[in-house]
Amino acid sequence: MKSAWILCAQGSEELEVVGVANVLRRAGIHTQLVSLEPGLEVQCARKVHLLADRHWQDGLPTPDVMVLPGGLEGTERQANHQGLRDALRLHQAEGKWLAAMDTAPVLTLQAQDLLPEGAQLTAHPGFHDRLPANGRQPDALVVMDHQHKLITSQGPGTALLFALAIVEVLVGEEAAQRIAAPLVIP
Repeated sequence: MKSAWILCAQGSEELEVVGVANVLRRAGIHTQLVSLEPGLEVQCARKVHLLADRHWQDGLPTPDVMVLPGGLEGTERQANHQGLRDALRLHQAEGKWLAAMDTAPVLTLQAQDLLPEGAQLTAHPGFHDRLPANGRQPDALVVMDHQHKLITSQGPGTALLFALAIVEVLVGEEAAQRIAAPLVIP
């Protein structure tokens, strides 16, 4: 069974966390909300409280994909989390997928020097000018870079499309289409 971690910190964008978790679980991907905070409860950007499935320090094998939701405070906390920085480097070295949306491509991945050279990507429109010019795709809602095993998207409104891209790379295009149909995505 494929697996995913959605890394939650105080200030994470709750729409991105919950929307992505919902779609991945519909696809049968073992999806865990992983708290980067001292406890399991995480207060998100709009003061919604989420209860994570596990804590960062629980020491399980890394998943097939690590998902970094946006939210200004949440991505700053991701960027300053030393254990996460090291785990993301190892995850990339193992050739596993990273998925980052909203502000996370810039404030987490780029800030930690984790964007591969030449990666194709997008981010929140307010951060497009901070992305590398040679890979920036400002008109794309979701970008799947198969060469670098990186999926990025623009923000909360793209959460379901972003999640379906993760489903596609982990389980296949047919599964993504099957999950998308009852979601009634325009």
